[in-house]
Amino acid sequence: MGIERNKTIVENFIARTQVGSKEDAGEFVSKTARVWLSGLGLVRRDDIIAAWRGYDNGQILNVTAEDNRVAVEYQADTTRPDGSRYANMYHLLFFVEDAKIVEIREYSDTAHINTVFPGRVRDRDVALRPTDEEYWDGMDAIVVKRQTENL
Repeated sequence: MGIERNKTIVENFIARTQVGSKEDAGEFVSKTARVWLSGLGLVRRDDIIAAWRGYDNGQILNVTAEDNRVAVEYQADTTRPDGSRYANMYHLLFFVEDAKIVEIREYSDTAHINTVFPGRVRDRDVALRPTDEEYWDGMDAIVVKRQTENL
């Protein structure tokens, strides 16, 4: 899978998470994808896709890719239901294998998130923590595959 194709997969995934997109962003993400967020740790794949579906003015600022990794500088900007504004900068690191995103690492200003959504980061939002066996079985398979490849 080429670097340009990996970038396209990630850019299409982000585009489909924007408000107004009627297409499923999940088609670009492996069912067993590992998702890690600064301040929260591991979260469910479907929860992060749902959480990202809400930026009405999100914008990709920069994209850099190498091997199976795609790094994105992203500016989120949206108006919340109460009328307040949420704007944050993100660094997103995606890993793409077999035309699917298999891992996402999201780095952001967690102090800003905690200001806009009090308690969200501090309390680690246990509701988002993965618990089902199918999810963890998939995670184990990814870890074993990476360990084998790195020998």
